[in-house]
Amino acid sequence: MHITFNRVSANYQLGPIKRANILTDLSAEVKPGSFTAVIGPTGAGKSSLLKLINGLLLPSIGEVSVGEVVFTDKASKQALKDVRKRVGMAFQFPEHQLFAETVYEDLAFGPRNFNISDSELDATVKHVCQLTGIDLSLLERSPFSLSGGQQRRVAIAGILATKPDILVLDEPAAGLDPEAKKQMLNMLYDLHTKEQLTTLMVTHDMDDVVHYADDVIVMAEGQIKAHLDVRALFADQALLDRYQLDVPTALSLQQQLEQAKGERLSNRSLTLTELADNLIEEGWV
Repeated sequence: MHITFNRVSANYQLGPIKRANILTDLSAEVKPGSFTAVIGPTGAGKSSLLKLINGLLLPSIGEVSVGEVVFTDKASKQALKDVRKRVGMAFQFPEHQLFAETVYEDLAFGPRNFNISDSELDATVKHVCQLTGIDLSLLERSPFSLSGGQQRRVAIAGILATKPDILVLDEPAAGLDPEAKKQMLNMLYDLHTKEQLTTLMVTHDMDDVVHYADDVIVMAEGQIKAHLDVRALFADQALLDRYQLDVPTALSLQQQLEQAKGERLSNRSLTLTELADNLIEEGWV
């Protein structure tokens, strides 16, 4: 399912407070089935870009296409409902989205809201539990009695229960310890692959970009400054410098070694395995 931004600008308003042009003249197409990382400094508009995709934020100018649904600032309720059925969105700390008395009721809320039949409901709940590694014995427990990691899995499972084609993730592993973060991101990547989703993920961690993403959208000052594949991003030092972007651990180590030795390796290393291979190939070890 493709996503297209066509000359989109957007304002943000909360009550009487209005910020004009938080997003300006965005044009991009996200490839169906891709895993796209969205990066850039704080305040660049990354979260707002995700909100455009599921209609939480409407364009003031231009149009957004999600599959066959095209919407503008005049989007109908039906168009937005159609989009939100296709797009599952997880905010930072998605466990804050939990609200029901039991895990089962939390997982069942979305499908019921989109008129899934009762005969399908149990099967859907069990399916998303299997996908996210939630033990069925937890279904009658209060979600608030679970550990933080379990709560986050329940929140993700609730999003998946509506059977979205697109998953948009706003730093989904924020606040987790390194091992829990790895488990969460591996789970999400497995879901992306097995369910053939189109996934966008906001992250500040360049190692996450390297390990999970196909493409990268670079944002700054409410604009898309670049949209390219991962290896092309980290090959473009001028772009990295211009937007003060970090590099993955392996590339940082390579640059330190090159500076100490006064020479450069032929290829840029994006993972530690690549770095080891490049060092051996060029006789540095």
